[in-house]
Amino acid sequence: MDNFKAFEGVVEYLENIIPSSDEVDYSVISKIACCPSPLFQRIFAYITGVTIAEYLWRRRLTLAGYDIKNSSDKIIDIAMKYGFNSHASFTRAFNQHHKVSPSGMRKVGVKLIEYPRASFTNIRIVGGKRIMAEL
Repeated sequence: MDNFKAFEGVVEYLENIIPSSDEVDYSVISKIACCPSPLFQRIFAYITGVTIAEYLWRRRLTLAGYDIKNSSDKIIDIAMKYGFNSHASFTRAFNQHHKVSPSGMRKVGVKLIEYPRASFTNIRIVGGKRIMAEL
């Protein structure tokens, strides 16, 4: 189905901006999804259960957790890589998401709370709930 390919294209765009810390360009999302951005945002939130901003926040913290666990890079460098401007804001967000401090993540046996990449290829939508968008 072409709509799901468009959704996958948007997820690919979002995943590509995660390490660059770029802001979301909703006009790009609108072009990829072939629908108005407000409508796509509502569909995305309906299907995934989170907004695009929340999705990016969770994915950035998941990938930062992988980097902390699997590298010896400085925590502040990893924080900056994923768009956090200060060690304090990164530590607060990391603690909120993973329930452990960034330095605590490096300890053996600490589990990473993962938020997987969204995928629309295996979704089957059944039902008749209507999604409205303001244009």
